[in-house]
Amino acid sequence: MRYELIFGLTDIDRWARFSGDYNPIHFDAAEARQLGADGVIAHGMLVLLAIKARLSVTLAPDGGWWLARARMRQPVLAEEAVLLDTRPQSDGVAFSLTSRAGRKLVIGSVGRLMAAPDGAAQDPSTRRGSPADSTDTGCRHHLTPEALAGRIGELNRAFPRLGELWVAADALVFAEFLRTQVKDILAPYGIDLSRTARASGNGTVLVQATHDVVFDRAFLGGDGPRSAGLDIDMLPPETEDVEDGISATCQLVSRCKDRVVMLTSLGLFIRHAPQGPFHKE
Repeated sequence: MRYELIFGLTDIDRWARFSGDYNPIHFDAAEARQLGADGVIAHGMLVLLAIKARLSVTLAPDGGWWLARARMRQPVLAEEAVLLDTRPQSDGVAFSLTSRAGRKLVIGSVGRLMAAPDGAAQDPSTRRGSPADSTDTGCRHHLTPEALAGRIGELNRAFPRLGELWVAADALVFAEFLRTQVKDILAPYGIDLSRTARASGNGTVLVQATHDVVFDRAFLGGDGPRSAGLDIDMLPPETEDVEDGISATCQLVSRCKDRVVMLTSLGLFIRHAPQGPFHKE
């Protein structure tokens, strides 16, 4: 199937207010041009939110554990129509987001897993060898049932018709990471995503490159999260010096009363004084 999507400046502002992500590349065309873009860039998670909302209603009504993967290959510009193509694949659906000119912007898939991922067993004593097992939680962010309901309600008011709850939960976990946990990662590079953010002054910019999430679809569709609230653990990020910048992988583990319900892996790229397009075809 094919859908046309447009991410307007109003959408960008709504996501920024929900997530606290005021990265200048989403508001300042001059900053966005450092990535080779022709204008303001839509937030990666804003784009994924729209994609996943459409994919969720096409999935088979099965419970169990699912994996959603996304790779951001080119920036998605504000106010520019883009095309979302979906196709069935084994136990799920694959997608690609392209520009009118045919440039691939985002690719990915959502599919059912044959079994729960390592570390996602309900009994904590049986979990070994995965991010869910880690005793070094880095830092924990707790949402009470009331706070969780409030944030989900806020998201649904800003972006109606999100489909299944896992779509909102994925966006919420990412937004809470940005609001409460990412500052320490970005501070050494002079990057500030707050509402008063300005350009770093040293040409350094932050972009998201990948987003993988494994989730317990049946549990997230029930009353468990609403009654238990949510704990989000951010493990210490893994960073690596690469050409033109720093690559950072951030692992988030979301639990309801010690039951792992979502594992998130984020690929971020902190680019020094970029020249030309960040992503390669």
